[in-house]
This record gives sequence, structure tokens and C-alpha cells, in this order.
Amino acid sequence: MFSRTKSLNPKFLVALALTLVLALVLTACGDNTATPVPATTAAATTAAGTTTTAAATTAAATTAAATTAAGTTTTAAATTAAATTAAATSAAATAAASVTPPGGYKVTANVTLSGSGATFPDPAYQQWLKDFVAVNPSVKLTYTGVGSGAGRKSFFAGEVDFAGSDGYPTDAEITSYGKPILTIPMTLGAVVLAYNLDGVTTLKLSPDTIGAIYTGKVTKWNDAKIAAENAGVTLPDLAITLAVRQDDSGTSSVFSNWLAEVSPDFKALNAAGSTPKWEAAGLNPVKAPKNDGVTGLIKQTKGTLGYIESSYAQANNIPYALVKNPAGNYVNASVEAISAAALGGSVPDNLKLKVTQSADPKAYPIASTTWIIIPKEIASKDKADAVLRFLWWATQDSAPIETAKKLGYAPLPTAVQDKVRSTLLTVTSGGAPVLK
Repeated sequence: MFSRTKSLNPKFLVALALTLVLALVLTACGDNTATPVPATTAAATTAAGTTTTAAATTAAATTAAATTAAGTTTTAAATTAAATTAAATSAAATAAASVTPPGGYKVTANVTLSGSGATFPDPAYQQWLKDFVAVNPSVKLTYTGVGSGAGRKSFFAGEVDFAGSDGYPTDAEITSYGKPILTIPMTLGAVVLAYNLDGVTTLKLSPDTIGAIYTGKVTKWNDAKIAAENAGVTLPDLAITLAVRQDDSGTSSVFSNWLAEVSPDFKALNAAGSTPKWEAAGLNPVKAPKNDGVTGLIKQTKGTLGYIESSYAQANNIPYALVKNPAGNYVNASVEAISAAALGGSVPDNLKLKVTQSADPKAYPIASTTWIIIPKEIASKDKADAVLRFLWWATQDSAPIETAKKLGYAPLPTAVQDKVRSTLLTVTSGGAPVLK
């Protein structure tokens, strides 16, 4: 009777074989409930001695619609273990490849690039330039810290290849330039309130007290508002001398806009900006250009209070205040506290990040982003290639990130790093992507 097997429909034989295998498995388990088939190849032998091989399936990837031994067909939609592993490996390789730019960080063309702007990130930038050029000797790369406003002015006038700025470009600046630009976050820092007081190594200041100082309501160091926050600290009967920037400054923009955010009295003065109107509050501060200029003023005069980038305070061993954050904690401007200020939230397409007044209880409240501004279309392909590889390296590679951390700067969050990479890939030269 088995001689008639050759005339049977092959589909019927496959279905019969699968049904027999399922019945054998269910009988062996002593249960009529369908169980996932292990990730091995199952061989079913027919009554005629013909072997049918069932597709190997994994327990996780198999869906089985099984019926009773009455003969209803069992179907399986399966993904093999090998295919799953290959897909995972491919995805991991793609993710790893995206961390470095196409072609890596090596620049082969002889290129000269110049930039100017913010002094806020200047300590990190100067070290980065040395390190990048050391492995790319064909590149001449310079950056001059002249202040954010002066840097943007030079860039939009076409005098430099890129600008550094702690303040985001204004709509008027972007419109006057007439061409698309990109703003690339480079690192995170903090504006601190540094001071010069004998014997005072720890000082706490709340936004309310800081607002009172910068609106002329608190003028002496032993004022009751300051004393209330600093129990056990001997504060001198000394006038507070305020040191501020005299130039168009991103650091001033960060600090004064934070003041306007936390102090209704200061906000009412409409004094915030890159050149704040301190006199609107009746103040008569001493002024100096750039972060290092204000740092010098603080160091040389007892009783001085000034806002500077944290790395300048650290490099000069100048104490600075713990500032009360929205969670009610007095926080030091450590790398960890700066990083906490940038965690969470969405990353806008224009990369205009806001990191002040974070709700994170560990965050320092006057944190700041600093940007490099470049054209979206760069005429010289060699220049474009060099500047993009530098920007990618500085924001993504562990070596420059660790260098910056030692100087007091915090790395960009992963979500921001991801957005920076995708943004750099959009830069073109002659209408074609530069990195591809």
C-alpha cells in the first residue's frame, strides 16, 4: 500500500509529517498544550521511511497555532537563530560605526582654519586644537578668545571660518547673514559667582539673594539676607564690589538671562542680554573684558563678587558660591552637577539647548551650553572636511571629552551627541554632503 506514496500531493506529505511530529512531542510531554519548539532542526520520518526536515525555530521567535491530533495543520511563523544573531550583529556594527565620522578623524589636505569668539570655552578649545593638530599636521587651526559678540560679528562678516558663542545667534544676525548656518553644541560649563573674602571658604547664595545683590537691595557682605543663608560664617562689614564684563559677552548673556528668570525685580528692569544694563539697577560695577579680565578684578580687590566661567575660578583657585537650585539644594558647580543640568528633555533641531534652572535635584542652576557656528554650505571642500572632523572629534571622542572634564567642562548628553552627528552630516560643499 505504501507504493502509492509517490502519487500523493507533496504538500499533504509535509503537513502529515508536521502533524506526526507535533503528536509525538505532545505525547512525550504528557500534555495536549502546544509548546515552543527548541532551536534545533527537527527530523520527522514518514511511515514510508522518507525524512522531512522541519525549519529550525527559536522559542522566542516562533508562534505556533497547534490543534489536536485530529489532523488540523500546525503553522509556524519563525525567524532562525542565525538570522536573528546576524541582524543584531549588523545593528551593533552600524551603531559603532556612527560614533566616528565616515573616513575617521584623519585630515590629509593642507588646510588653514580660523575661528574666534567665546572665552567661556577657551581653555578647552586651546588644548583641543593642540591635540587635534598634533595628529593632523597638515591642518593649521587657530581660535582667538575675544568674546561671544565679537566672534559672531567676525563670523557673520566673513572674517573667520567659524565662531564660538555662549549666546545663541539672534534672529537679526541670522537674517543679515543671508545663508543657512548650523550651531553645534561643543561642551557644557557653568557660570559661577566667584568672590574675594578673607577667611570665607564656603558661601551659599540663593537666587533671591543674588537677585537682591544685582538690583542694589543688598550692598554689604554682612547683610541679613546673606547671613541667614550662611549660619556660622563670619561675614565682613564690607561693601560688595561687583565685577562685570565690559564687552559683548556670552557669559553675561547666560548670567543676566538667568537673573531675569529667577528675580522678578531684575526682570522688571529689562536689563538682561550680552551687554546687560547694570546701571538700570543703580549699580556702579567695575568692568573688564573677557573672562580672564573679570577674574583678574576679583583676585585683586577684597570684597569683590563677579560672575565668571567655572574653569577660570578653578584655574586661579578663586572660591565661588554654592547656588540654590529649584529643588532647594545648594549645589557646587562640579562636572557632575553641570551634566545633571542637561539631562532629560527633548533636543531641538536647531540645537538651542536650555540648561539653566534644571529640575534635577543634583543640577547646578546656572549651567551653560557653548556653540560653534559654521555655515551649512562651505565653499572649500577641504576646509569643510577638516572643520567637520574636528567638531565631530571634539564632541564625540573620549580623549577630548576627558581633557575638557579635567578643566571643569561637562560632556554633552548622549541624545545631544547623537543630534550633533546627524547635523554634521548635513553640511555640504558644492551642494553635496561632505561626510559620506
